[in-house]
Amino acid sequence: ADPARLGGGTLRLYAAENDHAAVEKLGARDEYRALRLLPLLVDRVCTACDVSESEVATRAEPWQGEIVLMTPPDTTPRPRTGLRLVLARPPLAGPTIRLPESDAEAHFLHRRKILTVNGTHTTLAFLTLALHEPPPHTGLPAGDYELLRAVSDGDGGGGDEDDDEVLRVEETHRMVWSWCVARQLLLLFEFPSEVARAALGCPPDEGDASDRSLADALLAGARIAIERLGRGGDTTKRVLGGGVVNRFETRLKPIATFLDTSCASSKWLRGRLAKTVLRRAKLTETAVRLSVLGLVADAERFAVPADGAGAGKKL
Repeated sequence: ADPARLGGGTLRLYAAENDHAAVEKLGARDEYRALRLLPLLVDRVCTACDVSESEVATRAEPWQGEIVLMTPPDTTPRPRTGLRLVLARPPLAGPTIRLPESDAEAHFLHRRKILTVNGTHTTLAFLTLALHEPPPHTGLPAGDYELLRAVSDGDGGGGDEDDDEVLRVEETHRMVWSWCVARQLLLLFEFPSEVARAALGCPPDEGDASDRSLADALLAGARIAIERLGRGGDTTKRVLGGGVVNRFETRLKPIATFLDTSCASSKWLRGRLAKTVLRRAKLTETAVRLSVLGLVADAERFAVPADGAGAGKKL
């Protein structure tokens, strides 16, 4: 059907596509200008997609996922009853659906996903490369490797090799947890605390109890991310498919810059909210800084290709 003839400009198209540039490009096409295009943020890792004449078959992680409506619902006062009220609501419901009430809340949730989920994937990928291609290797990775596990599967048999693997998993978890906490701190630094509280359903009043509630909500999401992504199975090549250099520059290096004691964030990190997050995470600022700066210093060698190639697509 011709979209321009449907709905007289009121027909809504919900775009469940994380390539937001592609969504904007679609909305700019003349034949779709009559539609109201509503982007959705989709958070669920899909590792394969097979399209046939009869079906679209996907393989995804066990976690049920999350969908965020990036365009808040229209709150313009007008009479709405019966069918009008139903049609004004997004056709989405359930515990995995988030309907932020403002653009600021929507962008907070989007940034949280990029930092916590995509960022954790990237951290695991570079930790894996650092293990499999230690110094003096410099330049783009030579191989493709399964991501290190940060969550134990509990199947160790007790031998030396099993003990080594247990230690590696524990070490990886400590590193990834420090990185996750650093990313939550950056998120709070970038957004007003009232936006974060509203987006996560925390008490609006500022105070010790409210700070603890906000910290716990963020750290709960960080733990879920590690539980989801820290079980192996994925590969460095797929996770860093947007470009090794790009992922280092956009997802690792900014965290180190944020923790730099010479930056404006240094004073904020000594504030009450940041200290509450660190305390609830059972980490010190020093421990977080050492984990972040250590990996960035090691991973930088993968972002210095001898021929100048390797820069990937922008985020």
